Amino acid sequence: MSRRLNKLGLTAGGCVTGRGGNRTVRASAIRPMLIWVGLPICCLLVHLIPAKAQTGRYSDVRALVGRVQEDLRRAAGMASPRGKDLQRVDSAQRHLSQFDRALSKGKFDSGKLDASISDVQSVVDHNTLTPQDRDSLNVDLRDLRAVRTER
Repeated sequence: MSRRLNKLGLTAGGCVTGRGGNRTVRASAIRPMLIWVGLPICCLLVHLIPAKAQTGRYSDVRALVGRVQEDLRRAAGMASPRGKDLQRVDSAQRHLSQFDRALSKGKFDSGKLDASISDVQSVVDHNTLTPQDRDSLNVDLRDLRAVRTER
């Protein structure tokens, strides 16, 4: 062990000597310097390496699911509280949520995606919607189908 320390310029007393031997830096003085330099670098790396579940390979698909769910919430405003309209919206949101849950675990569940697409299509076909809500959901359907074909 002492040979390695000598090769690195460390003496048994915990000092590092310069080439000429006239400069001595204590190892205890190097530790705080490493912390002050290393800590900001580690913090920067933590911010540059995002969480896998949020920005992994399915981050854009999860964002799409969020957008579709928001459009369904807006469309549910026109639904009658006791009719089939609200049941169709609830079913679509439930399947989208299950699909998103699988994505957050890194699994692409095409069965849940197909069920979600079918449910959203049912909302578009049978619910009373404003023209804006119908257009938004049709765009969502197009994007969901594109995700399915890319997979």
